[in-house]
Amino acid sequence: MNVDPHSSGLVDVAVGVIRDATGRVLVNRRRPGKSFAGQWEFPGGKIQASETVAQALSRELDEELGIHIKRQRPLISFSHRYRDGAVHLHVSEILSYRGTPTGREGQPLRWVESAGLDQIDLLDANAAIVRAIVLPRICLITDTRRFGVKRTLKILQQHVRQRDALVIVREKALARDPLLSFVGEVREICRRGASLVCVHADCNFDDYGNVDCIHFPSTTLEQDHSWTNAEWTGVSCHSGKELELAQGGGADYALLSPVMKTASHPPMAPLGWSRFVELGATVSAPVYALGGMEFTDFDTAVGHGAQGIAMLGAAWR
Repeated sequence: MNVDPHSSGLVDVAVGVIRDATGRVLVNRRRPGKSFAGQWEFPGGKIQASETVAQALSRELDEELGIHIKRQRPLISFSHRYRDGAVHLHVSEILSYRGTPTGREGQPLRWVESAGLDQIDLLDANAAIVRAIVLPRICLITDTRRFGVKRTLKILQQHVRQRDALVIVREKALARDPLLSFVGEVREICRRGASLVCVHADCNFDDYGNVDCIHFPSTTLEQDHSWTNAEWTGVSCHSGKELELAQGGGADYALLSPVMKTASHPPMAPLGWSRFVELGATVSAPVYALGGMEFTDFDTAVGHGAQGIAMLGAAWR
């Protein structure tokens, strides 16, 4: 990426997340003589005035790696400030391409397992990209009150077979022992793939170290969440202020709602997609669209900057 993050002003940059057949992700090393020489980053470069994000990324990856993009889709877009300047990163997943990546500008390349990206010396701005890469793009929130435990688990199993998901167990009505049993069965269903199991902090659950993630309601945004030793933390948000608090508190992701009108919260005015875009652009944490979402809304949500969609159990069918 031939961009100096210490240059003045905001630099718009197109970035590509490229995977090989095994799912490993490509990074390249900044060459000697450049700022942050020796650190690793995802390939890409500055967007020229006459270019769209897709056009800029296609040009940069051709120039840098010698590959030609066939299909791409947005992953995350955010700003990052360095000491003397700032960049706005427009990150896309490269779904298919032609050619074999090579360092055409002399830059070393490396294929890295997704789970190992946080173990290499990446540029600071790339941390948000790593979260977006590792987090699934579908979030499923359980609701056993609607379907019952057995049917909820059956439906969940069907979906997890088809796609990786962030599964949030939100079962405030379940007593401790049934909840522990339910979480155990959810973990068993999810363990075969890259799905993550998350427990809502409102639940009657006392072993948060036994799950991948803890999800907090917006009412706890100003509280200290440092007690959790889960790998991931998420927060429900409904406004720009709450998103700001979530990011300031170190949340790895946020659910932003309601995007559309919902039967579960009829008094709340929906944000709509334009407002979702405005609010999501203020933070670097991946943001899921929640509220009135169905699987058919996925492309729309991603096209508006969402990490993906979040759905209550009623919409899983």
